[in-house]
Amino acid sequence: MLGHRHIAGPLLAVAVHAVARLANAAPGDLDPPFGTGGQVVLPMPSSSHLADLAIQVDGKLVVVGFSASQGLVMRLLPDGTPDTAFAAGGRAVLPGALPVRVALEPDGDIVVAGLATTPFLSVFVARLLTDGTLDSGFGAGGVVSTSIFVFPPGGGVVQSESGVCGLAVVADGDIVVGVSISVEDGAAFFNAMGAVRYGPAGSVSGAFGGHPEFGTSPSFPGGVGVAPAISAFNFCSAMARDGAGGILLGGQQISGGSPTTLGFEPILARLLSDGRPDLGFGPGTSGLASVPGFVCPGVNSSVHGVAPDAGGRLVVTGSGFDLARYDAGGNSDPSFGTDGVSNLLGLYPSADLAISATGHILTAGRR
Repeated sequence: MLGHRHIAGPLLAVAVHAVARLANAAPGDLDPPFGTGGQVVLPMPSSSHLADLAIQVDGKLVVVGFSASQGLVMRLLPDGTPDTAFAAGGRAVLPGALPVRVALEPDGDIVVAGLATTPFLSVFVARLLTDGTLDSGFGAGGVVSTSIFVFPPGGGVVQSESGVCGLAVVADGDIVVGVSISVEDGAAFFNAMGAVRYGPAGSVSGAFGGHPEFGTSPSFPGGVGVAPAISAFNFCSAMARDGAGGILLGGQQISGGSPTTLGFEPILARLLSDGRPDLGFGPGTSGLASVPGFVCPGVNSSVHGVAPDAGGRLVVTGSGFDLARYDAGGNSDPSFGTDGVSNLLGLYPSADLAISATGHILTAGRR
């Protein structure tokens, strides 16, 4: 989605690469009017990280990250200077939170999601008003913390450790958070890709998902949508919504059957709008799509970004491969690259992607 970027790394500098507005600068150069020579440096502790940013319709930038055990939401003016009308000097502090995703609501309110430090590794969601203050009409004082519980078939209940892999605001005002669920307990040991849906006021949608082994309450299951891939090593690292209201989850699962053939295979799954897994997605009846022909012993590969194009086709990027494309049903598109996969760039890993209004695919990573 243009206007929204996931960035991982130390929060030491924010740099925008844009089409230059000055006659003496070439397209693709750093934009000199932004900050100093096209860069804004935010003085932060070395342990701080920049996680995500979004661009408002007025050109302002909303940047989220974290330092130690507190979250940071910052807003910059189009020229890169702090927006002093936002929170305190352009920066809002969220104690006890590690936000890693940001999304903008149509009215300009800001939604962030990540991990809460209390309860440890629960899902944290907050909504800020346009002036940078927490929205008192959302959750408890603007904040919601959600623990995900697992109900093993043998009985009992186990609290999971959760990671956030995506965030989206739905047209009806609901909020969808992609999660990576991890359970390491004597009664259960597995990982799963999933999502939690919140109403406009921050309440969990208990009817969402309906998986009998997952819930947001220790008393009963419900409220969590889970992809069909549930195994000892299965993690979610990307989320997007498609044009039909479905939720796309990208990540990895273990592949191979022996120590010499074990590796991690990039996978893509789809949840229906009500949170149930779409078992018709991808080839066969598993509800999963993998990168065609990609089973490499010992390789740790994963989907890092997913986006639908204007025609409904799904483009993914990640580690171990550059780009792959599928039709809306999760079937590999043989007209793209070689058998649906393009490795022309040699970006290992690619961090994320976006699709422009002209249909061009933009991706970034490292060689």
